[in-house]
Amino acid sequence: ARRALARAAEVDGALRGAQAVVSPVQVGGTVYYRVLVDPAASQSEVEALRGSAAAVLGVRDPSGWIPRRTPMGFLVDRFESLADAQARAATLRERGIWAYVREVEGGGPAFAVYVGAYEGTSDAATLARQLRSAGLGDARFVRRVGRVPAEPPRNR
Repeated sequence: ARRALARAAEVDGALRGAQAVVSPVQVGGTVYYRVLVDPAASQSEVEALRGSAAAVLGVRDPSGWIPRRTPMGFLVDRFESLADAQARAATLRERGIWAYVREVEGGGPAFAVYVGAYEGTSDAATLARQLRSAGLGDARFVRRVGRVPAEPPRNR
């Protein structure tokens, strides 16, 4: 987990308009921590993000990295201010939970704090257990919406 969090921290903020997301998954009894970079709306955006992330991480050949559709995540909280959302995400990151902020529309500016990014509920079971253990059992598994805030995250 620590290695994934460190790699996500390297990528997060280094890529304009993108953010790193850490998503634990269990495969064959072993928990792996996927570091995802999103959003990407097209194959060309996927390729651009792959190349940029590889450059930041010093990876020569990222061709083995698998693009994934990950529309779902856990909504932890919502705030009216970006500063409050970033503070909540920073607090969760200090606890080893990789949280990130998205700016969402609807009734004025709002900022959502999410954890994880998944294709569906079966992939998200490991993170759901981790969130319950951390006292965040009320986080809802929802379709992730919004855009990366224009201002980079604080308190990395």
